[in-house]
Amino acid sequence: MKTNRIALSCAVPALLLLLAASHALGQGQVRSKTLADIAILEDERAVDTVKVAQWIVSGDPEVRARTAYVIGIVGDTSYWPYLFKLLDDNARQVRLQAIFAAGQLGDSVYAQWLLRYSADGDSAIKSRAIEALSKVTSQATSKQLMAILSDSLEKPHFRALAAESIHRLRDRYSFGALVAQATNPDVAIREKVFFSLSRRANREALPFYVSGLRDTSRQIRLYALGALARVGDKSILAEIKPLLQASDWRAKYYSLGVVDKVRGRELLPEVTALLDAKEHVYVRQAAIRVFGDIGDQQAYEQLTPFLEDADINLCTEALTAIARLKKDEALPQIRTWSKSDNPQKRAAAATACGSVVSSERWSILGVLASDGAPTVRAAAYENLLSAQSDSIKNLFTIPALMDSDMVPAVLACDRIARDTLIMELNNLLTRYKGTRDKDIKAAILDCLSAFGDLLNGKPGVKEVVTAALADDNYSIRKRASVLASMLKMPVAGENDHYLTTITPETYRLIYASDSPNPIAEIKTVKGTIRIELLRNAAPKTVANFIKLAKSGFYDKRVWHRVVPDFVIQDGCPRGDGWGGPGYEIRCEYNDLPYNTGSVGMATSGKDTGGSQYFICQSPQPHLNGRYTLFGNVIEGMDIVEKIEIGDLIKSVKIIEPKE
Repeated sequence: MKTNRIALSCAVPALLLLLAASHALGQGQVRSKTLADIAILEDERAVDTVKVAQWIVSGDPEVRARTAYVIGIVGDTSYWPYLFKLLDDNARQVRLQAIFAAGQLGDSVYAQWLLRYSADGDSAIKSRAIEALSKVTSQATSKQLMAILSDSLEKPHFRALAAESIHRLRDRYSFGALVAQATNPDVAIREKVFFSLSRRANREALPFYVSGLRDTSRQIRLYALGALARVGDKSILAEIKPLLQASDWRAKYYSLGVVDKVRGRELLPEVTALLDAKEHVYVRQAAIRVFGDIGDQQAYEQLTPFLEDADINLCTEALTAIARLKKDEALPQIRTWSKSDNPQKRAAAATACGSVVSSERWSILGVLASDGAPTVRAAAYENLLSAQSDSIKNLFTIPALMDSDMVPAVLACDRIARDTLIMELNNLLTRYKGTRDKDIKAAILDCLSAFGDLLNGKPGVKEVVTAALADDNYSIRKRASVLASMLKMPVAGENDHYLTTITPETYRLIYASDSPNPIAEIKTVKGTIRIELLRNAAPKTVANFIKLAKSGFYDKRVWHRVVPDFVIQDGCPRGDGWGGPGYEIRCEYNDLPYNTGSVGMATSGKDTGGSQYFICQSPQPHLNGRYTLFGNVIEGMDIVEKIEIGDLIKSVKIIEPKE
């Protein structure tokens, strides 16, 4: 019996532990299910105030924090009152997320909380509130930002953050506050001041931009140059001349922008020197553009050798520059290129026609509008449908609308809407019924909306709207709902959200990963770029990128967009920026800053991402909270700075943590 009593005494604690573990497991499953439900609602962009009302009083702070994020990202006004409670939450992580959400919503109804938290003793809370203040349109929030910037007793970090955030304001008072700090001895504050001043590009700030050219901070010098390139003032050319001979390619690039803006022909000898092969390719391209805008006969002679350059970007830049410079005299070269075997040259010929005066350009463009390459047809139609001649536009509008490629059709819809060509209604309806392309459908529905009351009583319109209301694509259904309301048609409430593939099972795969971040290894013709993918910051975006990369989607693609000292962009299967994977993903805005090497998802508006992404070549604070940041370059920034439009991506490989 003694042995049995011992066994029993050991069994009781074990049983209690088992029951506790079972309870914890049950609680964990409930928590996981709730978080999955939140993720599903977020991805659907749906409105369910009953669930949100339950989640904001959950005993789990992570549930409340995720709910705050949903309110900020979905943006529906039905959710806004629930954020009040979360802004006063006793959990720090919830308040942080609620402050971010309030900034994303940008309504002055949240101003009192942001003002209070911008003086908080918690550094993270205060920083988040300062960032949010500039997004909330309120005189009080603007004054608070300026007060923080001007307060010499404030920590430099907060003053710098206020200076950066002020770039969103456009009033004279905030401009004055920035100017007053343009000579602040703290370089971090000064840099942010010049960033915001450069976003203004205000002629009144000209003396400060010029002073910035002599600043010890390289970044300030670049901000000042960028601003001067937008403002333009010939009086500063003496300051610009030595910068054209600087060792920094960025300084040369922006200086060329200033020369171009002010038509500084007196600096053409210095510009000529920048055509040299030893210069950075971005600088050479910019120099060619300057010659095209302000050059002379000698400049033309400098450009002609580039027509045969091995670098296709320099080559095509030269043709369009010569066309701007020589107008009709460039027609022989344009005619030759329009028959080239290289589609990039044919597209460049189409673009160059825009600078020609002779009516011969219409026959060249007419041929190119029937080209086998979609990118060439798109370039041709862009000129044809923006012609000053109505007869030319009318001749090509319907062929463009009926083109098998999406771009000409979208351009045609833009033209029909712009000129209110209601007589083309039947063609629009016919095209809608005959396409599956969501971009063409969207463009046609937008065009119909532009007609407004002219649609009343028109046959066939309601039939198309009814079909659009039942479309699988939510963006099409949203547009159809607008039209239905305009036409006083009944609209069913169901399916008024995106479809989602997130389930409790896929949620765990996408969101609940505690393992180290995976690495994307991008092998290009210029070298290898390695990117750390930030799962916790943008789980769905990272999962989508990994899926596409593992399928080989990104292999053998090209960098289709390069804006020097801004971004390089990839992920378009067409190679011209108009393409995607055939679906759209929802944005996952977060509070991470866009610095050099930050990787973001490219969009044409909220929730329109898919496969295109960009890599920043320099800090870009104005992108913060506006595009989904989902990665950072950890190796190969030197390669990022060498990428040109059209450079090939050999492969994109995902390296999981265990590898």
